[in-house]
Amino acid sequence: MFGLSQSDCFMIYNKPYDMRRSFDGLCGLAMNLILMSMGFPPVIILRADRNKYYRALNEANQGKLEKLMLLFFQGSERSLELYLAALGNGYDDYLPLAQIANDPTVPYGQEYLSLLARRGELEAFKEGRVWYSTQKAVKRYMKG
Repeated sequence: MFGLSQSDCFMIYNKPYDMRRSFDGLCGLAMNLILMSMGFPPVIILRADRNKYYRALNEANQGKLEKLMLLFFQGSERSLELYLAALGNGYDDYLPLAQIANDPTVPYGQEYLSLLARRGELEAFKEGRVWYSTQKAVKRYMKG
């Protein structure tokens, strides 16, 4: 995804702790500029995820990139969700599955609808912890 080798990844991170904290914003900016120049969305690392990010960087320095890549993918997904939310109007018909399950014409509970969404059998998307779908998508599923 990035086009950087493991040896190039985190040279700034190997500095003493004080330097790392002062360069966090600069490193994030540089990383996002590189990603956007290659057509990828920017990565948003939340302040709440900072400790996870530092641990992932430590592991990446030892050659274990899995956790760092997961954080990057989650951050990219977060920025894409922000972009889509800003567009608006495209998701007016989408409701939380809990709300759809409360409809008396829908014979399924929220848990079953969530299972269908996770399996890809129901047209839906997840934002945070909440699955969203449309009444029309549930009716299509009911018809088979």
